[in-house]
Amino acid sequence: MVYQQPAPAAAIRHAAADRALPHRRSGGWNRAEPGGTLAGRLDVLIPDIRPPQGVDPAAWADSQCGRVEAVLAQGRADTMTGESRPFIDGAVIESVSAAGSYPATECIIRFRLQERRGVPFGRRIRLFDDLGAPRPCDYAASTLAEDIATGALPPPGRDIRGQDGVVWI
Repeated sequence: MVYQQPAPAAAIRHAAADRALPHRRSGGWNRAEPGGTLAGRLDVLIPDIRPPQGVDPAAWADSQCGRVEAVLAQGRADTMTGESRPFIDGAVIESVSAAGSYPATECIIRFRLQERRGVPFGRRIRLFDDLGAPRPCDYAASTLAEDIATGALPPPGRDIRGQDGVVWI
């Protein structure tokens, strides 16, 4: 005869909750479940998402994109030689712009790399969360520079271009 330890009371309570609440078994409220449920559809659950009081979405998007563009445009001094260098070595920033309607507005950075000629790259940064609250993108330029410097890009020949011909990273 094999001795089997009784299940702790907490495990019994969780099992009962799993049976009673189907969202717990499916992985949470945000996962879209089969069968056409409304889980994860904020546009249906909260049909009228509005910006916080005093926030103009267009002005916020323009200010954030302007800040990213200003950081990318500034140079930096090389610590060894003292020469002025671009913010991201080997990258040419083509444009920084806001695109999309509130709350799905994004800051779009398009750039090219000298080592990957002929391949246009881009990065999208959400400017508002799903509920419409502003999301600052203070470190967008720094994280882009780190990703390029560390080679966090798809390898040549394995980069997948979007419908617009841009490799989105």
